[in-house]
Amino acid sequence: MPEATNPAKEGKRIYNIPLKRNTDEGATTILISGGMGSVKTGASLEYAEKIMKQYKTEKVFWRESVKSPVQFTKLINFEYKIFVEEGYNLKFKDIIQDKIIELPVVYFTTDKELYDIAQPGILNVVFFKENTRWADFIEYLINISGWKTIIFDEMEDIFPSGTSGDSWQLTQRAANVIKQCRKGFVTIIGNCHKGHHLDYRIVEKMMINMYGFGAKPSGLSRINRSCLDGVSKGEFWVEEEYTRFGYVKIKKVHKPQGNTLTIYES
Repeated sequence: MPEATNPAKEGKRIYNIPLKRNTDEGATTILISGGMGSVKTGASLEYAEKIMKQYKTEKVFWRESVKSPVQFTKLINFEYKIFVEEGYNLKFKDIIQDKIIELPVVYFTTDKELYDIAQPGILNVVFFKENTRWADFIEYLINISGWKTIIFDEMEDIFPSGTSGDSWQLTQRAANVIKQCRKGFVTIIGNCHKGHHLDYRIVEKMMINMYGFGAKPSGLSRINRSCLDGVSKGEFWVEEEYTRFGYVKIKKVHKPQGNTLTIYES
């Protein structure tokens, strides 16, 4: 009879999979879900820090929500640069003092230009005029050489469940593109409140799932929801392809830096 797997050891192994750069195995897609305060964004930021530290020539891109508290300013040990698609009138506002904040912004017009002006070793924060542009950018990255990473904060904003018509077709295209990420060496790290808030076709393309408190594991998961009742802030059950699973704790809880809100002004 095989020896029982140690949950902490197995959790660490699975957690480290997106940090590997093995050309035979390819890139990884991972979804981090949990309720407010579960540190799902903190886990995303920790991945960003580890990738930038270990792979100094790799470009890391971050998708930020608009009309919500800014998250990328919580990254303490690395710089960030903001890239905005030409024609997108984006402002940053201090919601406590109710005043506009001037942050340096670099504008771009094409996916090639964005990739060329982005820098390794920093967090490249990207704002597209339309969320549907992310599928275009992923496809562009797949077709160029080298390893690349995209981190989606609040991924359900881009690919929500329950769409129809043109939105359904656009999400189907995105799912097909994400399926190619492994062979195109594009690591995808996304987070959301609950997996069912994200379109099921995107969820199905995720090779690894991390569940914090408040998460709702897929019906395919071997992790029972009752397992999440006892987890604390920064603790996650992590699962590989709905088979092997373990436990991991995010040690570094990132602190808010100011009270900034991103707003779009038409």
